[in-house]
Amino acid sequence: MFFTKDRNSINESSGIKISFRSSEISNNSSSSSLSDVNSFRSSDRSSYTSTEIDTFRSKNYTDNYALKSSKSNKNDTQAIAAIQPDLIARTVSPPSSAAAGSTIQLSYEIENQGNASAGYSYTKFYLSQDLSLGSEDIFLGDDYVDNILSGYYRSESTTLTIGNSVAAGSYYLVYQADGYNYVAESNENNNAVADVINITKPDLIVQNTSNPSSAAAGSSIQLNYQIKNQGNASAVVKNNFGVTGIAYNAKIMALKTGGSSPSDESINSQAVVKAIRYAVDNGANVINLSLGSSSPNSDEQSAIQYAASKGVFVVSAAGNDGGTAPIYPARYADQWGLAVGAAYYNKTLADFSNRAGTTPLTYVTAPGAYFEGDLDLVGEDGHQLIGIYSTLPGNKYGFEDGTSMAAPHVAGVIALMLSAKKGLSNAQVRQIVTTTAANSLA
Repeated sequence: MFFTKDRNSINESSGIKISFRSSEISNNSSSSSLSDVNSFRSSDRSSYTSTEIDTFRSKNYTDNYALKSSKSNKNDTQAIAAIQPDLIARTVSPPSSAAAGSTIQLSYEIENQGNASAGYSYTKFYLSQDLSLGSEDIFLGDDYVDNILSGYYRSESTTLTIGNSVAAGSYYLVYQADGYNYVAESNENNNAVADVINITKPDLIVQNTSNPSSAAAGSSIQLNYQIKNQGNASAVVKNNFGVTGIAYNAKIMALKTGGSSPSDESINSQAVVKAIRYAVDNGANVINLSLGSSSPNSDEQSAIQYAASKGVFVVSAAGNDGGTAPIYPARYADQWGLAVGAAYYNKTLADFSNRAGTTPLTYVTAPGAYFEGDLDLVGEDGHQLIGIYSTLPGNKYGFEDGTSMAAPHVAGVIALMLSAKKGLSNAQVRQIVTTTAANSLA
């Protein structure tokens, strides 16, 4: 079966191009086509002596027509078209690309161009690598379409999931009207149209690794590495699994800042400094620091200043002590970057979140916990709450609370801003975020 956007060139059974011509009606040496009949006006009847029009209706679709010779009954010629519906898919609007495992939204129209009403039907959807439907093509699903009167159409929309197993590449997304053949049509070979869609998949690699050349047994070592997405999709979204990040197409550069294992949350200040400078020198646009200390550190301050001078924005968690001021490095937001506190679902400041303090600095809040109250989940500090659902070490998902969960929300928003308008300065980002945030202290 061949598919093109020209619905009259689709033959779903043989692949042969079909063209339509109106039947011709002859009367001695003169002839008239059905399309000619459709253009006659009743006021012109007296001017046609060789042919009398008994019945016709001005429509854009084939209908019943009868022509009778006025000279001789022996030469009477009659052409009658069957009264049947004819469904076609039109005005399709698939996305130009989609990630394997994602869900896509489709809008389209089903038109009944026949001369009789059509009962309900289903539109079927496929991914095909050529212009022919076969057993090797990928069925994506179907969509219910209600009755359609002759000459009318219905606007439809549906969501479809691209399977995780679908290989990356270019496909034809096929829309097949009356996919289950519930409707007996005057033309069964013009139901399908197709448009191109590109399926993408991520391709993660580890690069820029560094480690000591030797280490004593039982000792801790410092490892630095970068995870890069070589593929043309950085993260799968809307796949009914896990979570979707704020800037789900952003590339992630993961840098180690301390701890000998995922469960070891200790922070090495020199590792933090090296990580910030490494990120700045290797193409990072936004740095998230969900870490901190109660004591200032001049090297960290210098590294954040260096990031700002290179146009890299630093977002820091305010801390979870319920204090009156942020911890460091968030407190450096009086000059560079942003400090982020945690808010509940109702936009009130979380009890555990550090406040902005009395020294003017750039401070906003973001989701850090859902609710605090009489619940089954208890945080490490003893308060009861529902945390933010997110990724955890070991390829897992779970609930965590704190300003460390709030800060990445803001980092994601800034990543979206920079993708929409490159070249925003540190001061411009601070101004835009704080003036548009619901809760902020600029």
